Amino acid sequence: SCSTSRTAKQRLLMEIPAGTFLTGSFNLTSKMTLRLLKGSKLLGVTNLSAYPLVPPLPSYGLNRDWAKDHRQRPAALISGFNLTDVIIEGEAE
Repeated sequence: SCSTSRTAKQRLLMEIPAGTFLTGSFNLTSKMTLRLLKGSKLLGVTNLSAYPLVPPLPSYGLNRDWAKDHRQRPAALISGFNLTDVIIEGEAE
């Protein structure tokens, strides 16, 4: 399983160890480091219910689901809103 901790400067560190992890959508937070350790792999589940519907950004334009409801789209696998100081690093596959 992954581990989380706070550094001395109150920065959140989330480490993903070696292995394959299936996940639905999740949000990052400001002042956070997501570290994918060597041999780690994040895979998104294929069940759309694991991806909440969110309003689209204006830059997205039309997508394949636009005809269903142009006010919503499935969230990305990894996302966040109004974030600052976020780092994604590591040697994942």
